[in-house]
Amino acid sequence: MLSMMLGLKGALHSRNLQKSCRREGHMAIEMFKRGSVEMLALLILNEDDAHGYRIVQEIKDRSNGRLIIKEGSLYPILYKLSDEGYIISQEDISETKLGRKRIRVIYSITPKGREHLIQLKEEYDIVHDSIRCIFERSKSL
Repeated sequence: MLSMMLGLKGALHSRNLQKSCRREGHMAIEMFKRGSVEMLALLILNEDDAHGYRIVQEIKDRSNGRLIIKEGSLYPILYKLSDEGYIISQEDISETKLGRKRIRVIYSITPKGREHLIQLKEEYDIVHDSIRCIFERSKSL
């Protein structure tokens, strides 16, 4: 999202590019991304129930590959959202083509989670508009 706001090109999914960005002072993108995952996960779940991998893929696909979230960093956020009553989870047992059982945890948003999403979106809009105003009033760019 920040990359779109600032017109930055490319994705931060390669380790080399991430390291390069850290060296060059572009950590704001990574920090912004981390702070947005909760809102984005709730947004995806507001549209349909999903397991963690699907949430990660939806974020990647909808951002045109600009936001790459590792599953390992998503799950702590999902656990936190669950603990706070914003989402609920349920196990889904299915069978693979090879006849093995596969257990997936499917997440669903709660009414409290929808309210939280609305609040997060309002806060995001304020921050986004404020940053845009600052750039518009800047004489250096």
